[in-house]
Amino acid sequence: MKRNSDSSPSICSVAYLPHSPVGKIGLASSEDGLLVLEMQIETEDFEAKLKEKGYLIKQTSSLILEQAIDQLENYFNGRLECFDVPIAWQRFTPFQEKVLHTTFAIPYGQVKSYAEIAQEVGQPRAARAVGQVEARNPLPIIIPCHRVIGSDGSLHGYGAAGGLETKARLLELEGVKVWNLRNRHQQAERSL
Repeated sequence: MKRNSDSSPSICSVAYLPHSPVGKIGLASSEDGLLVLEMQIETEDFEAKLKEKGYLIKQTSSLILEQAIDQLENYFNGRLECFDVPIAWQRFTPFQEKVLHTTFAIPYGQVKSYAEIAQEVGQPRAARAVGQVEARNPLPIIIPCHRVIGSDGSLHGYGAAGGLETKARLLELEGVKVWNLRNRHQQAERSL
């Protein structure tokens, strides 16, 4: 992901959602929006990772983090389908931003393939590059890369903690029948 052009550390606030279906969640934000979401992580590990990435942690409350935690709780309880918490989009390259905006727009309970996203961002041969952006998505769940699947209808890599098991759990939480994705794709191919 894009770095600041100067060498000064980026200042961020942190907060935690201690219990969720995907474990403890650590969140970091700047004044511009959310920066990082990590699942299944302990406080010390999360803060150490942020420091390694060049963030300076300030211990103050953040309205953005409060909104994010509230929205995540509502998402996990089935009361929220679309996040609207501010995201620090400006830190991405133009291609990353296009891919992640397209991913952000995938509706709750639906999926798209890496190839479909590549097509939508105007790079039809860039499915692998789309996969690399998704694998490095710093805000899983909020930017729902779990909704991105292979062209064959199967689940492919998931860079967040828990890997494919977490991806499947999030899709099932949204009502997607994971075991049925490949069958649906095969049926669509036969009808062509």
